[in-house]
Amino acid sequence: MIREKLKQAQDRHKSYYDARHRPLEFNEGEHVFVRLSPVTGVGRALGVRKLSARFIGPYQIIGRVGSVAYRFALPPNLTNIHNVFHVSQLRRFVSALDSICGVDPCDDTEFESYGHMGTGSSGLRDVVPGLETVT
Repeated sequence: MIREKLKQAQDRHKSYYDARHRPLEFNEGEHVFVRLSPVTGVGRALGVRKLSARFIGPYQIIGRVGSVAYRFALPPNLTNIHNVFHVSQLRRFVSALDSICGVDPCDDTEFESYGHMGTGSSGLRDVVPGLETVT
C-alpha cells in the first residue's frame, strides 16, 4: 500500500518535471553565453552586482566533458576561471534573429497604410529618428 502511494507520487513528480524540462545539448564549434552570478567563480572574478549583465559571451565550445558539461575557449582576460561549465549555466547563442523572423528592419511599407501617427506628424518617417522626411 505504502509502496504504491510512493510510486504514484514519484510518477506524478516525474510528469511535472518532464512537462517543463527541455534537454540542452550543444555541439563542438557552437557558440553559447555563460551565466554570471555572484556565487559562481565567474561572477566573483568579474565583480558581478545586482544590475550587471546576466550572461557573458558568446564563447566557442571546444569539447564535451561528461554528459552535462562543456569546455570553452575563453579569452585571455578570463584565464583565472576554470573553462568547464555545467549545461545549466549556458544559453544558446542565436547569431541572426533577422533570418529567423524573416522581417526586414528597414522595411516600413506596411506602416505607411496607418496614416498619421500623433498630432502634426506626416507619417512614420517624422516619428522615427534617422529616417528622412517625406514631402
